[in-house]
Amino acid sequence: MQNAKGTFTYTLTDETLAIDTNDGLTRVSVYNSTAVDATITGAKTVSGLASEAITVSEGETATIVVDEGYVLDGVTIVSPAGCTLQIIAN
Repeated sequence: MQNAKGTFTYTLTDETLAIDTNDGLTRVSVYNSTAVDATITGAKTVSGLASEAITVSEGETATIVVDEGYVLDGVTIVSPAGCTLQIIAN
């Protein structure tokens, strides 16, 4: 018997999705279908540098994947007013 892992799909519009370890996700993809930019921000600090938001513009996809045995933590996806994102995660 193989281990099963479900897939999360969602249209994020004018809202925020915060992903933490309780969600058990190992991969998330974000597609922006609108002309309004979205942002993705991590929570990790590296060499004293805090994470900054990255922009996902119209027609772009951003994917975050963690190594086997780990889950995503501290990822915040923001869809501001007028922005629609397609989210697929597992």
